[in-house]
Amino acid sequence: MKIAPSKELISGIRAGLQALRENLVEPMGLSITAHDGKFGWGFYKYKALPGHPHPGNAGNGWSHPVNTPVLAAHAPRDWPKDGSFPRDVKCTLNDVKAFVQAVADGAALGRDYTLEVAWRKGSAPDMCVDGAVGILSDINILRGGAENYAYYPDSIDEVSLVSKNGEPVDTAKEELWKGKFRRLKDNEQISTNAYMQPPKVDNPIVVAGAWYVDSLPGGIVAELTDGKLVSFSISPLRAIDAATLKSYDGEHPRKQHGSPLPKPLYPFYGLEKNDESLSEILRLRVTPSEKAAFEAYAASLEPRQNVSDVLREFIRSKI
Repeated sequence: MKIAPSKELISGIRAGLQALRENLVEPMGLSITAHDGKFGWGFYKYKALPGHPHPGNAGNGWSHPVNTPVLAAHAPRDWPKDGSFPRDVKCTLNDVKAFVQAVADGAALGRDYTLEVAWRKGSAPDMCVDGAVGILSDINILRGGAENYAYYPDSIDEVSLVSKNGEPVDTAKEELWKGKFRRLKDNEQISTNAYMQPPKVDNPIVVAGAWYVDSLPGGIVAELTDGKLVSFSISPLRAIDAATLKSYDGEHPRKQHGSPLPKPLYPFYGLEKNDESLSEILRLRVTPSEKAAFEAYAASLEPRQNVSDVLREFIRSKI
């Protein structure tokens, strides 16, 4: 049975991702859990974005959002009701991959991730076999080399092999487990640090703004300083250049449903925001009839524009 993310799931995840980015962290993990006919989700493993006052303050290279807690970054297992995949639905691994891709595109998460899927125990002998069907339990979307430690504790100090009465069982084996756990942690920190390192760009592309829009899943729309709209892929995080940009003929992102690209992410794409754009307010005194005539003129244009857009385009044409 095919599964598809609901609008509530995608809108909730996107709002949570936007809230975290606005609080100067980028999540490396997203967990989606099926439970009793409902679902829950939550971000975890946060890396600091440029401007974070205390990068790596949570240990192991992780950072807290600057304003904690960010409640939008997770949802309880019973939110909302009638979720995208009830626990008793059978599906294939390809169904899950399509589900996750739709979530990643709709929530502006990007496609540079690895996928870990947990199936209800005993639901299928091998879910990697073509045609195998199993009952879905948990999904983990992992980015930048992050790991999901399903069988490892949060700290090396918690690795301990003891008997029922609390006595050490095998200290040598315990040290081996600690060494394995330490290597996993070290490798994860190295890989996620590299993933979250903005590229060095001598001549960044200056833009008036950049946005995620629903009409372009998996893409970002940017406005160049001359007013031209262009687009490029969300992932991977990398410096873009003129050859990467594609012309965008759709409506301006401000007229669409979407969200702005948080400014701390601009360096990861080799972009620089033109802070001069829209920073000065030009106040004009006009008569009511003049105002009505100008608004009617703007509304008559195809595609329809607002007063600010018409005025900005006129000014830019004279520069």
